[in-house]
Amino acid sequence: MSFWTRLFGIKEKVEPEPEPDGPGESIVSYSDLYEELWDIWPYLYFNEMGGNLWFGDNEYYLPRIDDVRKFLRQDATDNDRYISNIRDCEDFGLKVVSHCRDYVAKQVIAGRIDKASMRAWAMAETWGTMWEGQLTKHALCICRTRDKGWIGIKAQSDGIWFVSYEKDKPYFMKF
Repeated sequence: MSFWTRLFGIKEKVEPEPEPDGPGESIVSYSDLYEELWDIWPYLYFNEMGGNLWFGDNEYYLPRIDDVRKFLRQDATDNDRYISNIRDCEDFGLKVVSHCRDYVAKQVIAGRIDKASMRAWAMAETWGTMWEGQLTKHALCICRTRDKGWIGIKAQSDGIWFVSYEKDKPYFMKF
């Protein structure tokens, strides 16, 4: 992104990266994710003193969208009962991200995935004021897939959509 684009906030269309050939090419650094997110939502920031983007790991794995769908089919979070102010949207989002990390770890332990080529998925618990064009204060998940780019995940229903600058306004993400 050019200096002038950053200065004047001109949005460029962000296309998903082409699908990588091998598993090693599916790993990205947190700084790569940060740059992509900054290109979409320039008000999100990360630094050692805080910010509204938090990264717990140095590198992340980019799953295919079919991998995300497979994980969501076996994850039972969407069967949990919603209880206002006790078990609500942010709890569902946090639980899906945690279950995703457990899902990957169990596959590594069982030997179904090569440990050297795997990291935690690039999935974050995310808070926003608008999702899919609807004004709302709501928490859910966002995941960077290698074949379809950034997707939103409704943790309470397993719904998936492709996020956009115009229709989605996150204000906090924790990877």
